[in-house]
Amino acid sequence: TTPRCRPRPRPRRHAPARPSSPDIKIMLIWGDEDKLFDIELAKKMNEQLGENCYLQGIPKAGHLLHLERPCAYNRQLGRFLAYVNSQENQTTS
Repeated sequence: TTPRCRPRPRPRRHAPARPSSPDIKIMLIWGDEDKLFDIELAKKMNEQLGENCYLQGIPKAGHLLHLERPCAYNRQLGRFLAYVNSQENQTTS
């Protein structure tokens, strides 16, 4: 018997990504020297995701910025998480 080949699924066309809730905050941390996905892609994603999306570029970092500049990465992530936490505390008070 010959094996049957399954047809390849068609690629889906997605609408621009939007958070499902206005309360969701999104942080994009991007290496300014990323050679795989340049900063222009990050800017476009930031625009498409809307006002609850925050973009922070890290100088002298490429695609693996969390390994290349861990202190800068952790500092930006910490600031964002502190901001999100403060926003949650304001809404629950």
